[in-house]
Amino acid sequence: RDLGNELFNTEWNPHFVSVDVIINGEYFGNYIWGEKINIGKGRIDIQSIEDFTEEKIQSGKFVDQNQDGVVDIKDGGYILELDARMDAEYCFQTACLASVTFKDPDVVTDTVYNYVQSFVQEAENVLYSKKFIDPKNGWRKYYDETSVIDWYLMNEIANNRDAKDFSSIYKYYNPVDGKIHFGPNWDFDLGYGNDGEKGVMEYGKSIGWWVRDGVWVAKMFEDSAFFSNMKARWDDKKSALNEMINSRLQMLADEN
Repeated sequence: RDLGNELFNTEWNPHFVSVDVIINGEYFGNYIWGEKINIGKGRIDIQSIEDFTEEKIQSGKFVDQNQDGVVDIKDGGYILELDARMDAEYCFQTACLASVTFKDPDVVTDTVYNYVQSFVQEAENVLYSKKFIDPKNGWRKYYDETSVIDWYLMNEIANNRDAKDFSSIYKYYNPVDGKIHFGPNWDFDLGYGNDGEKGVMEYGKSIGWWVRDGVWVAKMFEDSAFFSNMKARWDDKKSALNEMINSRLQMLADEN
């Protein structure tokens, strides 16, 4: 929560609080109460591709977000999740075996499905092409680098097992800049060494690289400029991270 909302926070991330649940005087335990990831004011504030209808275009409720002079499907945003289980109603797999599911909207027309699948595949094709570092038509034309870096640092620090290729890897398309943004952050139950499967990571430890080898991110690391920008972001934030850790530890010590 603190890392995602205070340090690596160029994008919106959900807030969470711990709550004790008591019903009719009976204690049912401690739970995490958090904001839902969806399109909306105060969350992922983008124009939804769900509103790409003739009626809403005519009423002015679906507008030219990318300012290219045309109101079309490219002006609609959406949220995706990489989820290897592929058990959602609307999902597809890319050529590099990224398992993509639709999260918002949750009802998808054939037109939207085909458009999104085509765009995601086009972005991946460019990323894995020989021209991927081209400053104009390379991978940055399709992916927002700043959000990639913050999402990566957050999940690599946590050594989040899910964030490599498995699940809860959220991304959204912002029609304003026409790019895929990484995040928001979600689901760290298998982070910080809390992994019960030997052979995946060192059992009970949170060490070494993990997320760096994931689909899409691994290829980005072959771009020396991306590596330099990642290092610069880390250098900028590591002192604040140490201060945050020390202050949180002191707060917990004072509470006990």
